[in-house]
Amino acid sequence: MCQVNLERKAFVKPFLVSLSGSTLWGLSGTASSALFKIFGINPLALLSIRLIVSSVLMITLFRPKFPREDLKLFSAYVAVTFILQLSYLETIKLSNAPTATFLQFLYFPMVVLFELFMRRIRFSIPLLIGLALSLAGIVFLTVSISPYSSLRISLGALVIGLICALSAAIYTILSAPLIRKYGSIPIVSWSFLFAAVISIPTGVVPIIQFSATLTLNSLPLAFFLILFVSVFGTLIAFTLYSYGMRKISASSAALSGTMEPVSASIGSSIFLNQYLGEFQYAGGLMIILSILLCQYGIARQKPSGNRIRRLIKIRMR
Repeated sequence: MCQVNLERKAFVKPFLVSLSGSTLWGLSGTASSALFKIFGINPLALLSIRLIVSSVLMITLFRPKFPREDLKLFSAYVAVTFILQLSYLETIKLSNAPTATFLQFLYFPMVVLFELFMRRIRFSIPLLIGLALSLAGIVFLTVSISPYSSLRISLGALVIGLICALSAAIYTILSAPLIRKYGSIPIVSWSFLFAAVISIPTGVVPIIQFSATLTLNSLPLAFFLILFVSVFGTLIAFTLYSYGMRKISASSAALSGTMEPVSASIGSSIFLNQYLGEFQYAGGLMIILSILLCQYGIARQKPSGNRIRRLIKIRMR
């Protein structure tokens, strides 16, 4: 009995820690949406500030080793990181945080399709149902018949959201060998720093324009939101999630990750009065279920499912 209690405690703590990280990621999306809605900040400006602040803090605190032995792969990873981060913020601006998060979560079914194509996993009924649910989720996300919905998904938001999901899938595949060799903190820290360097030429002017619009009254709120996105929604969220991932299974990782769109939805409704329609919430639920079903189908495949189970633990923000 004591052994069971010890095992339960050993699971619950890291699971709750990773759940907290996912929650902060979701609320970070809500804070980004507030910056777009209230202050009209350009996504390039927010991206530059976020990457600079979070990467400098990560490198200062963790002093990670630079992946000098795999520069070509790391360079591709940095480029994809920039595209992923920018497309995610653009999707939030064109829609809202929960929609952007739901669309980004389509990365996992895309990774499953890639692994099936490469014959690294076998086709199964749970995978078929999971992939079908992900497609149905896209359809439902673009439909809203509720008079209480404050959002209609535009074609632009859908296209950029799918680009975000695709770049997240590529990000996940590219990061697997790098993280296996160097660890997640060094790879994310240095990739954010170099992505920040890429963003600076296009982000300087939007940052200056944004700064010019701030007043003494609006400055505290803007500073808090940017601080939350850069520190709590990036550095702290990533640290919490990474700690939990070292101690829980891939299935638990997939489950804890579903808290991100949930917290984004709750945060957007409470703080920004943004609501999805019933069909859109159903679409988001379908996407979450597709991930859990795909994970279940993969978990039954041993040892062929081992590689993709490791990919489940890789998060992009």
